Amino acid sequence: MLVVSTMTATGGSVYLDGDIENSGTSDTTNSVVFSHNTTVTSKLTMTLESSTGNIQSQGSLTLAAGTGIFIHDNFDAGGTFPLVINADYEVQGDGAITVSAGKTLKTYNGELLMTAFDLDLQWYWDGPVLHAAGINSGSASIVVHGAALDQSIGLGGTAQDMHVSDEELLRIASTSDVTFTRFGGGAIVVQSVSRKYSTKANSIVFGDPFGDVVTSKYKVAALPQVLLKAYATTADFVSESKGQPRLEAIAAVALGADIVVKWHPDIYSHRLSHKADWIGLYKKGACTSEDTTQLHLLHKCYIAWAYLPEGLEHGETKFTWKQYKTTGEYEARYFYGDSTDGQGLRCVTLGDTAETYTQCVLSARQISNTITVGDTGTAASMTNVPGLLEKFCDGSKTVCE
Repeated sequence: MLVVSTMTATGGSVYLDGDIENSGTSDTTNSVVFSHNTTVTSKLTMTLESSTGNIQSQGSLTLAAGTGIFIHDNFDAGGTFPLVINADYEVQGDGAITVSAGKTLKTYNGELLMTAFDLDLQWYWDGPVLHAAGINSGSASIVVHGAALDQSIGLGGTAQDMHVSDEELLRIASTSDVTFTRFGGGAIVVQSVSRKYSTKANSIVFGDPFGDVVTSKYKVAALPQVLLKAYATTADFVSESKGQPRLEAIAAVALGADIVVKWHPDIYSHRLSHKADWIGLYKKGACTSEDTTQLHLLHKCYIAWAYLPEGLEHGETKFTWKQYKTTGEYEARYFYGDSTDGQGLRCVTLGDTAETYTQCVLSARQISNTITVGDTGTAASMTNVPGLLEKFCDGSKTVCE
């Protein structure tokens, strides 16, 4: 049995074999055993092997290699201690975590954190028997980080810098969650994966019961299906913040009068107006339908617009006759300034392709009732009509004073 408490190889590789100390024996205890709170570092590759035993850790363990880590036998990380494996700590893009076919990397409810440029769970068929590598963390989380800045990650059918096939994903087991997180701005492309998933900041998550779950390879009732999607922008990973404003406007306005729009930032919370919240005035129905408007032009045909004062629970915004100019049907639209990309914008990657074509789209949080501007209106709306003077007639004079 080879017991390891600490080891650093700054100029080469690390090869740990539990059979070396008892070479020529058949002792089944010829294992590689890491003591509690151990760190092993290799400048180049790290290989863990014990052909007549296994690989064990007795507590928290960190393994770091510059050009890859190879696990050739069953690895049992004992207790609920964390296991950290970094196969590319120099961030060169040449370090993979490889688990040999038929072997399992297992923690007993201890969190598993892996950083690599690629993840390779090997497999082969021996007649009708499949010998496949697997990873199991019990009830603890598994987190896989990309190693190189802006490297891409492919989950399922699309190969990227890191490629984890659907079959490999099914062999990464946790009753908690399994998370793939990008490093920098690289895309995570998901195609035809069997497991349901959701997103959070810069990550794809399998097994999060509180996320906005979607399906991919298989359709499930009441869940959206996303067969192929490249997640590349901040907005791709983060759901838009909740909230629904309220807009109120007088339905009939005389030509020349101000269009007054009363607003509330959110009817479901105490959200105050953001410094970049704004309201736009539009011809009714103009550039609002995805069926008839190109996405990058949605809500951009405003006639006039105005920022809202910051920090208010309600207020009103006025649009003057000089801004709208003609009779017709109008509407106001409310945009949240604290959207993912600011001022109502969400910059998202186009769907149904592994390419990262990005498009920035305006999203209106609320649209007002129809505002009809005509030659007549309510008495209140007539007070600001240019040239309208108040006259008093008592019948005693030919011309009213």
